[in-house]
Amino acid sequence: MSRSHRRSLTLVVCALACVTAGCLQGDYDRSRVQQPLVPEDVAALRGGVDDLTTVLRSLGAPLNVIEVGDEVALAYGWLDETNWNLLAQVPVPDTGSFQVSYGQGRQRLPGVVVFLDEALVVQRVERGVLQDLLPKQRLPRLLDERE
Repeated sequence: MSRSHRRSLTLVVCALACVTAGCLQGDYDRSRVQQPLVPEDVAALRGGVDDLTTVLRSLGAPLNVIEVGDEVALAYGWLDETNWNLLAQVPVPDTGSFQVSYGQGRQRLPGVVVFLDEALVVQRVERGVLQDLLPKQRLPRLLDERE
């Protein structure tokens, strides 16, 4: 098959897909949240030595600060991703329409969590997915007791 025949066949198939699908939609987006931390800055933090001031000077402001038992967790996260999605809707007589969608789901937010003790001294630094590094957040105890 010649190159022009292949191109014509491709155009016909695409046109048929659009006509038979009823409605074909697509979207593309790019998301950026914060900037990744410099690995050397994270590696330079010393447990039992560095304090909150050193962490903030080295890494900047965290995305989230939470209390975890007797510790304080400073969560740093970033994201730089692209997503695309396709949606096809086909009209179905007497029932409405049939819909199929496909897309890339969002990645979980990678990051670093710095744990500080009550004196605000670094105890440990953990890397990974923030959702896995941080405990599930609960309501404050006063609100828990009312229910």
